[in-house]
Amino acid sequence: MMTLKNMLLSPLALALVFMMSFGAVTAEAAGPTLLVGLNPLTVTQNGPSAVFGVTFANIRLDATPSSEDILVSSIPMSLSVGNGAVPQNLQNCRAVNQNNPGVPLNTGTNAMPTVSANTLNTFTLDSPLRVAMGNAVIVSIVCDIAASNAINNTYQFTVNPANVAATSATTDTTVTPSAGQGVIVGNGTSVVTTGGTGGVVVPTLPSTGDGGDATQNIALILGSLALLGAGIVYTRKVAS
Repeated sequence: MMTLKNMLLSPLALALVFMMSFGAVTAEAAGPTLLVGLNPLTVTQNGPSAVFGVTFANIRLDATPSSEDILVSSIPMSLSVGNGAVPQNLQNCRAVNQNNPGVPLNTGTNAMPTVSANTLNTFTLDSPLRVAMGNAVIVSIVCDIAASNAINNTYQFTVNPANVAATSATTDTTVTPSAGQGVIVGNGTSVVTTGGTGGVVVPTLPSTGDGGDATQNIALILGSLALLGAGIVYTRKVAS
């Protein structure tokens, strides 16, 4: 007959006690987690006219590995300009949720009528954006381009994932995001405007050019084209 003392000294019994006490550690959830991915779009302006609602960057806020919902309150973005571009030509920049792209996430005192280069432009959201655990949300940075923009001016927004302000929706503890998967839109490189009366076109799509006499050309606004889950608004000239 096995006594209590023998059971305590039994290797099998000790192993069972250890597994019961510590076995669940390896199955512990990852905790509140946010991954941030970016598909920057280098935008080149070749036409003299104003262009409205141009998507400059698509940011993927990914809580797929998280064990809790995540609240995002602000997204700081850096702007780089090239070929003589000036930041003042970008106006009314806003962050939009691709699930509801017609409603800016930063309005009123949080609006961004102008942006600056070589510094952080913080898009402070009117209310924290909730990213449900196990899911991802795509936020786009959209700006209007002023008519004063010169030919071949370029603009590019980038983000440092660690700068994105996020907290756990459960405990309100701070979450430091890390780099995650980017978002692919079109060919993932640039959005370009045509000459003449201008307009934004996606480089991978065919363009008919001026197509004859200028008076016979019309501007066809195609609006909100969804490519791989993220929308782009673009204009293309076609011949009549």
